[in-house]
Amino acid sequence: MATNYKHPYLETTVWLGWIKGEICEGVDRKHMMDDILSHAARGEYPVHTSTITLTEVRKPRGGTSLPDAQDDSLLRYFEHKYIQLISVDREVAEQANRLAREFNLETCDAIHLASALRAHCDYLLTWDDKLLKVRHPGIQIAKPEITEQPVLLT
Repeated sequence: MATNYKHPYLETTVWLGWIKGEICEGVDRKHMMDDILSHAARGEYPVHTSTITLTEVRKPRGGTSLPDAQDDSLLRYFEHKYIQLISVDREVAEQANRLAREFNLETCDAIHLASALRAHCDYLLTWDDKLLKVRHPGIQIAKPEITEQPVLLT
C-alpha cells in the first residue's frame, strides 16, 4: 500500500540501499528512495536524517566501506535544502540512551529514533529488521514504500 509521507525520517540503511542500488527480496531499494527523494525535491515534504548518518554511511556496522567517490558524492547530496539534518545534542543523546534501554537498541539505532522524534517525523523509514520491530507511540517505523501520487480534482 502506498503512503503519503509528511515528514519522513531516513535511517542509514535506507540511504545505503539507495547509494548501493540494492535489490533485496525483489525490492528495488534505489527505486524506492528515488521516489521519496523526488517528492522531497519537488517541495512536497522535507526528509530528515541525523548528522550521524553522514558518518555511518561511510562504513556501516558489519559492512564494507563505501568507495571514496561514492562517499564524497553522498556527503554533497546531504547539502540539498530538502534534507533536514538533526544534530545530536545532549537532549537527543539522553533520549537515545533511554530508548536504547527501553527497546534494547544499538547505539546508532537509538540515536536515529531519538532524532526522528525530535524532528516530529511521522515515519522513521528503515531496512533494519531490529528497528522495524520497535513500536513507539510517537512515530511509525516502517520499510520505505512508493508514495501515493496526489489526486488532481477537476
